[in-house]
Amino acid sequence: MIELTSKTKPVIRVEVDFEKLKAPYSGLGQFCMHLAKEFEPNFEVSFTFFMPAKATKFQGVNTRKVNPFFKVMKVPSKANVWHATHQGAKYIPRDANIKVVLTIHDLIFMDKYADRPYKRAMYLKRMQKLIDRASVITYCSEFTKKETRAQMNVPDIPEHVIYHGVSIGPGPSIAPAEKTSKPFLFTIGIIQPKKNFKVLVEMMCLLPDLHLVIAGNDKGPEAEVIREKINSLDLVNRVSVVGMISEGEKKWYYENCQGLVFPSLTEGFGLPVVEAMHMGKPVFLSNLTSLPEIGGEIANYWESFAPDHMASLVKEGLANHNEKKAVALRNRAAQFSWENAAKEYIKVYQSVRLR
Repeated sequence: MIELTSKTKPVIRVEVDFEKLKAPYSGLGQFCMHLAKEFEPNFEVSFTFFMPAKATKFQGVNTRKVNPFFKVMKVPSKANVWHATHQGAKYIPRDANIKVVLTIHDLIFMDKYADRPYKRAMYLKRMQKLIDRASVITYCSEFTKKETRAQMNVPDIPEHVIYHGVSIGPGPSIAPAEKTSKPFLFTIGIIQPKKNFKVLVEMMCLLPDLHLVIAGNDKGPEAEVIREKINSLDLVNRVSVVGMISEGEKKWYYENCQGLVFPSLTEGFGLPVVEAMHMGKPVFLSNLTSLPEIGGEIANYWESFAPDHMASLVKEGLANHNEKKAVALRNRAAQFSWENAAKEYIKVYQSVRLR
């Protein structure tokens, strides 16, 4: 949490759209949760959190209940600055004099709706309206900034890159009820095509001494594709799809895995990469979108998704891993913290208020 540096009366009123706390374990939900924890309390800024009634409450901070009616009529607010915390935000202040800080995490919808032009056009229009309303735009990576500027009409306003933090809490690790006795590789994320987990299953045919654990929401059609591939390749005893896991279980998997394997096709940031590096674990990543920016020179990158190439890189990376590299990975991860992110956002709020 940010240290209290002053007991003077707050000079700026900021209302933050934490509507995504309705799904606290989603990527955007985690972003909101960790930022909210760092924001409370702070004497430099008077915060109001705009959030679902059933979401976790935060001590010392004013909260307002999300009202779906505000999607149409906009939100009445007494703030100086409104923070729209993601590029699909549906709530905007009614008062045109309130400055808006817009955070853009990714443009994944461009690929998701590539074969549905009407849907993609709808998202583009909504996002452009948010950009046009913004006084400042923040991005979670340089890649996302570059992609946004290529796809959208970004006006001449201040822009900042503010990285996410590490989301592994200080609580204890909890071993899952069923765990493999073999050394294992780990990956985590909503199981959908852009995560590209199916190539990991094919890779495992060439890594007979290792197990693979895939964690994350497994209710969609892509999860069925993964399971069918596991069965067809006779890997039922060496690849586990474990579904949603608790924070304690996630911590256990990171602590005990041999490394993170993350072949994602598109990421605005790539939080699991930072989480694994935080534990000193080797990371094996696709060389696409934001991942080289986050992993830096200390990560291992696949140049293709050919199973033999992927397996060879994993073997080499595991064989060469040592304590010196583990320290370097932890040092890399230390650059990403929610406390630093919160401080950077507060600087942005103050700067936009003074403009």
